[in-house]
Amino acid sequence: MTASEERGNAGGKRPFETRKFFLTNTMSGKREEFWPQNPPQVLFYSCGPTVYGPLHIGNARALLFSDLLFRWLKYIGYDVNYVRNYTDVDDKIIARAKEEKVGEREIADRYIAVCEHDMSSLGIQNPTRTVRVTDSMDDIVGLIGKIVANGHAYVVDGEVLFSIESFKSYGKLSGRNVDELQAGARVEIDRKKRSPLDFALWKPYRPVAPSG
Repeated sequence: MTASEERGNAGGKRPFETRKFFLTNTMSGKREEFWPQNPPQVLFYSCGPTVYGPLHIGNARALLFSDLLFRWLKYIGYDVNYVRNYTDVDDKIIARAKEEKVGEREIADRYIAVCEHDMSSLGIQNPTRTVRVTDSMDDIVGLIGKIVANGHAYVVDGEVLFSIESFKSYGKLSGRNVDELQAGARVEIDRKKRSPLDFALWKPYRPVAPSG
């Protein structure tokens, strides 16, 4: 049963004590009443920073917004399970590790600690749970394997690339027309790609040996 069906069966009334709350639905572009799948429980995930350096203003904006939403949902009566991640595997982390001649884990651990300090200074509450991308690598590998098997990604020189053309609904959520997208400043033209808009799901790993 969908949330809207539950709401209809309840005569449009809330079976639990919370205030009404409205958000803009990105897909429809309309302001709609928030209604969780299993009220009063709310599952809330926020992508946290990539930990190759201190927080920047863009990180802070996203973190403060998520914190505000977390506080508000709790305040109006919801039981919120809020999970925030750290992206602790990334090209920028590898580059910083090479530059400093240390392991990637050392870089990630260092800047997670810095981020925790900065978030505390901003008055940001701890989420229900904090996770690292590296905690879920087996699941990520399995999911990417399914995407390749379904024909939505392909492998070139050990790199797995998502095929934009294979997924006709790509851009629907953001409202962007793929036909109008062009390879620009943030899209590196790479001849191994079937389309310049294809993007990497997985890259070959080259370990960095810590200095001795």
